Amino acid sequence: MTACWLAGALLAVAATNGVSPQTPPTIRAQLESVRLPEVMFREAAVEEVVAFLLRRTRELSGSPRPINHVWLAPAETKAAPVTLTLRNILAAEALRYVTALAGLRYRVDAHAVIIFKPAPEPAAPKNGQPD
Repeated sequence: MTACWLAGALLAVAATNGVSPQTPPTIRAQLESVRLPEVMFREAAVEEVVAFLLRRTRELSGSPRPINHVWLAPAETKAAPVTLTLRNILAAEALRYVTALAGLRYRVDAHAVIIFKPAPEPAAPKNGQPD
């Protein structure tokens, strides 16, 4: 009897790829599937805009868990002003626009969205000659 129950449980797990129906969507899945009807900001601090986008994405996705974010950029970049108007846009694209306007980028890890300042690109050689 126990072996039969265990086999049934293993089949159920295999059929759902180990994810129960109650498992909230991943952060990446939320960002890439949720459409924001409208995003409008005028001279808003980028940190506030990012927090709003992530909070609204979670609300629209129906996930019970908040989307964590980690700020790895210098503190002065948190106040960079952002002005934009976007309509019917995926949350991932809105986040890309917002971070780009502030000279930042983002990446999605398993448990958080990481906001960072990219390393400066090396200067191009002058007149096509290597330095």
